[in-house]
Amino acid sequence: MISRLKNEVVKSCGFEILQRGQCELLSRLILERTDQFISYNTLRRLWGLAPGGAPQRKTLDALSQFCGYVDYAQYNNAAPKLAFWHTQAELHRILVAPESKSLLDFLSSKEMGLERLQLLLDTTRHLLLCRDHSTLLALLDDGVYNAAAYPYAYQIHFASSLGLLIKSLDPSPPDTLLTHPIVVEGVYLRLVDYSALNGYFGRWTTLIRKQPLTQESRVFLACLDQLHHRLNNQPLPPINLDELFVNQCPSVLAGRIFTVHLLRQPLMTVSDVFAKVVKHLNLPASTPLTFFHEPLMMALMTCHEDLTSWIMANIVIESDRLEHFQLHDLHAYRLLAALHALFRSEHDQAKTWFDIVDPAEFLKPACHDILVFPYRRIQAQIEGSQAIFPPDVRLITNRLGHACFSEETWHNWFLNPDHGHPKVLRND
Repeated sequence: MISRLKNEVVKSCGFEILQRGQCELLSRLILERTDQFISYNTLRRLWGLAPGGAPQRKTLDALSQFCGYVDYAQYNNAAPKLAFWHTQAELHRILVAPESKSLLDFLSSKEMGLERLQLLLDTTRHLLLCRDHSTLLALLDDGVYNAAAYPYAYQIHFASSLGLLIKSLDPSPPDTLLTHPIVVEGVYLRLVDYSALNGYFGRWTTLIRKQPLTQESRVFLACLDQLHHRLNNQPLPPINLDELFVNQCPSVLAGRIFTVHLLRQPLMTVSDVFAKVVKHLNLPASTPLTFFHEPLMMALMTCHEDLTSWIMANIVIESDRLEHFQLHDLHAYRLLAALHALFRSEHDQAKTWFDIVDPAEFLKPACHDILVFPYRRIQAQIEGSQAIFPPDVRLITNRLGHACFSEETWHNWFLNPDHGHPKVLRND
């Protein structure tokens, strides 16, 4: 931020700070504009023209005031936003008549991070909406986006944002774009739109199956196929579990492999399946939190009591780690905690967990309408309205088209008067 503030000072005074005389002149200008005296030697040290340490807060406050801010604190709060707005305005000027080289030069000049990712999102969304697929393909061919260079939360933000747009476009983007390796890697493999496995995401899957595939893509598609059949109450297709292997397997994909092992081996304990998968994939002893995204979703979607209990016993969610782009995981976990309490007949505890669930968060990231059914089912059990299959749930589940979300399933999942515990949809 100090470096950025120095640039602001140069813009405000109108000349570069390269020698002692310019420091003396700047000192006088600061005094005239702010009534604060900053010696020219202090400015020399700040600009690296003389040896010295870090600037004092008084100096930073005076420089901030010289640039039109109240103090350095206000500058820190406002300047990055203003700078980003100026950068966005520059991008929009380029997008008036987009050309791949100028766009690539512009994006490549920005530091790797969230701002650059947002600029790339702005660019991609604009080109998709304008159907300028040739410019977008040229950018992708030049490697404008490398998913692995960003934290997982940023990757999900990117994939979800573009996935929602692709879902809404009519006509759909051309096959050459949907099957481009960067789109497959950066959007398709990280989106997993459960709510559209019978819709656009399923059609996208069929399209990708026809292309040359990496091992990661092959394993991902095999796992997705098992899940799709499970949600449609169809027999699981044959699969060789030993072939579900990827060197240095991404954490989220490892969670999907774990879920498929659970589906295929219902007689094994969850702990034994987990130990088997960890050994098979050579996973680290402490598995990253992202591993549990798919198992958590599966526990909610299928009301899997053993998996629910295992997750609650083994995984601790730290809220502050999920406050940005992963609020979906935080609120899905809270919903799972409510389900776990119901399994244990702890009604008050279930209500406590349920009351802090925000469905708007877990329905937002990647069209997860698929969690409406378990959310409303758990709500009905807490409120005592199990006997009624809500009309809005019927509409959503009919639209999703998954047979496992039916009125019969709704009623079978509720309290059994013989023993007072929820029935469980088994995996056999």
